[in-house]
Amino acid sequence: MNFSSVEIQKNSSIHRNQAIAFALTMAMVLCGFFYVAGSANADSPAIATVLSKAPDGDVGKKTVCAYCGMHLTVKSDTPGAAYNGKDYYFCDETERDSFVKTPAQYLSKQPSAGIAAAAKTSP
Repeated sequence: MNFSSVEIQKNSSIHRNQAIAFALTMAMVLCGFFYVAGSANADSPAIATVLSKAPDGDVGKKTVCAYCGMHLTVKSDTPGAAYNGKDYYFCDETERDSFVKTPAQYLSKQPSAGIAAAAKTSP
């Protein structure tokens, strides 16, 4: 074995180790994507869904924004979301969208009268 063949073997094992490390990293990344995609399905009660419009029974009711606690009267176009069997209403779409992404975050905070009232006034 001469010097050049030892150097070639050393380079080959470095490249092989890099390829193995890359393949393992990609496998972990793909598993993470599938885990995240599979953990949120539409049937899960832990996920809030956007209401396309307020139900007719809620139109005209007074409630509070589930995000900020501001008093409001529900109209057919009031931004709303359904979560865990209850309808929640919001001042605007931005607040609703924040709630939809992580509803438990907003409901797990110190319960305010606004969130409790919003949940009670919804069917």
